[in-house]
This record gives sequence, structure tokens and C-alpha cells, in this order.
Amino acid sequence: MMISPETYVHFSLEGKSEEEADREVKKLRREISYLKRVIEESPEVAEMMDPSDYVKLGWNMGYLDAAKEYFESQGWEYKPSRAEIADKKFNDRLKDLESIEIEYGTGFLEEGEIRKIEFDNEKILTERFRSYMIPINNDNSQKIFDGMNKSDLLDKLAEIHIGEWKRKYYCIALDGYHWHVVFRYSDGKKCRFEGSNSYPYNFDAFLYAVRMKKLDEYEE
Repeated sequence: MMISPETYVHFSLEGKSEEEADREVKKLRREISYLKRVIEESPEVAEMMDPSDYVKLGWNMGYLDAAKEYFESQGWEYKPSRAEIADKKFNDRLKDLESIEIEYGTGFLEEGEIRKIEFDNEKILTERFRSYMIPINNDNSQKIFDGMNKSDLLDKLAEIHIGEWKRKYYCIALDGYHWHVVFRYSDGKKCRFEGSNSYPYNFDAFLYAVRMKKLDEYEE
């Protein structure tokens, strides 16, 4: 049974010294790191648990957010982890984002999709291709982000913790699916992530944000 973030703060942090609270937060972050690793390395096992490791991760990250607020309310310094520092650095660069290129679902005998997302001020422009850059009906592609502008999309991306991703995710297999994501910035620099048969723990959330996965698929 999971508890609320407020209950976590009450039982784990309140009444403790700053040093004791800091140890509790580090313990919580170790649990979060463990759950992320299980989800990335054994997603089927992660789903079998009750509650699933995905659910437990979500709750634990909520506890961490509540702990940060508690530290601030006490006038204490919160010392972020390396993953949190990397995530903030990635999010700080989103304001300079010019385009996103995504390839997803490409296998030995299956064509995936390559999606290019660019911006015209607040308007989101989309091009879609099959593997080998064969265009998909790009008239319909412009309707993918109906009701959403650039600021909306950047806000969604900032919530996902993409900055925590490793640059490469690979699992040895005879067949499977390949993917890559490339973020390009206004200063000409880029940030690339890629993998085969292995994904970041929050990859489904990213696919949902860029509308390559429907809500019902994301929630499964």
C-alpha cells in the first residue's frame, strides 16, 4: 500500500534534523534509482508486481518532490543528485530547441516511423517518413499537434526527466526494434539518444508527449 506524499513527509522527515532528513532523502533516491533500473532492464517483471514498479516509481518521485518542498520550507539546502542536475541542464536548454527527430519501431522486417518536429514561432510543424525517408501523408501530419503549441510541448517534455537518459540503450537480440531521438538547438549543437530492444524507464511518456503513442497505449 502506497502512502500520500504528505504522509511520507510526516513520518520520514518531520521532527528530524537536517542531516537526518538528508539521509532519508538519499535512501529514497536509491529506491528510485533501483526502480528505474528494474524497469529499464526487465520491463515485463516490473509490470508483474502489484503494485507495479511503474506505479511505485511514480509514487516515490512524488515523495521526492514533497521532500524538496519540505526542505525549502525549513530553510534547508537540498543537494540534488547527478541525475537531477543533468535533468535540470537538459530542461534549461529546451528554450533553445529548434527541432526533434525521432525514429521508432524500426525492425529487421518492419518499417518504423521517422518523425521530424520543427517550430514556426509557437506553431508545431511535423513531417513523417517511413524508414529510408519514404514520406507518409504529411497533410495529415500537420494535424497531429492540433490544440497544442510549442510552449505546451516544451512543458510536457520538461516534466518527463529526459535529461536523466543515458546516451545509448542496447540489449543483444537476434531481432528487435531500433530507435533514436535527436534534439537540435539554435546554437547548432545537438543531443542524441539511441537504442535497440532497450529503452529509458520513461520512454512511453516521451512517445505520448510527441504523439507517437496514444493515451490508452501509454496507460497500459
